[in-house]
Amino acid sequence: MYEQKGNYIRERLDQAQARPQRSLSFEEKYSGRIILIVLLLSALAAFASTTVFLAPALLAWCLLGCSVIKVNLQGWRRARASRYWPRASAQLQKAETSLKRSSAGGNPSYFYGLDLLYSYRVGGREYTGSNYHWEGYGTQREEKAIGTVEKLRSTGPGLMVHYNPRHPSESVIYPTVPVLYFIGVMVGLAMSIASITFGLHYWGLLEPLIGVVRSM
Repeated sequence: MYEQKGNYIRERLDQAQARPQRSLSFEEKYSGRIILIVLLLSALAAFASTTVFLAPALLAWCLLGCSVIKVNLQGWRRARASRYWPRASAQLQKAETSLKRSSAGGNPSYFYGLDLLYSYRVGGREYTGSNYHWEGYGTQREEKAIGTVEKLRSTGPGLMVHYNPRHPSESVIYPTVPVLYFIGVMVGLAMSIASITFGLHYWGLLEPLIGVVRSM
């Protein structure tokens, strides 16, 4: 049974790899490397006896936190605004499930994703989109993924998408507001506050600052 399941997973992965892959954005290519550099600087700062590595590490950590806040706030604003975007009739070009691999947490796992493509017209011009909702689609249950595909296919010409009136090429079928954006903002805020607080404490500026605030 396990051998058959392993063969099935390998077959689905081969099929997924055979499909043409979209080009990755700068963030997708290098975000992991940037985080790794920040962590290395932080590790060096932890063992350094001087402030040679500490100041750059704290600055990088603070800037990384600000970047996380910015990205998630932009995503939250877009998702919230998309609920009020105008809608257009769309034609489903492709809707199928695919087995995908995730290495989150260091342990590889598999889940069923959604390969989606639809086209729609705005102002006499044709656009294409692939957003089911802003969270991205993923499930451990193949029957659930198949059910989602069947639901999309059953809509036929009744498929409607929300599109950005300022940038019509940006669209989504279900304009949800993911809670992950809020969590991301909180994580970025904690990173920035922690780096600033640690730096002020390390250089003996935190206590005087607190004293000034209390005296106001």
